[in-house]
Amino acid sequence: MKNVLLIIVLFSFLSCSKKETTNKDIIPKENLSEIIADIQKAQALVNLKKDSNMTVRNLRLTDYNKEILKKHNVSEDKYNKSIDFYSSNQKEFSILLEMVSKKLK
Repeated sequence: MKNVLLIIVLFSFLSCSKKETTNKDIIPKENLSEIIADIQKAQALVNLKKDSNMTVRNLRLTDYNKEILKKHNVSEDKYNKSIDFYSSNQKEFSILLEMVSKKLK
């Protein structure tokens, strides 16, 4: 269940356009795994609150995600590029998800 939620959150931030990326555009795996773990915790918190209104839940999650990116000093664009970069390489993406999983235990 955690992995399904993780994948949903990851791809919710993906941008529609593909742009060429450079190393400076990519968040290192260790840092990105911390961001994703924080996003997962925020998702769990939103789910615990059980607001009946999905709009409220989505707004709350959006606010949490913005604060998480701000906390890690990362733009949404850089986050999206990083997710896109790692998800395009199955081996790298698997390593990233394993790192996130360890942080959530």
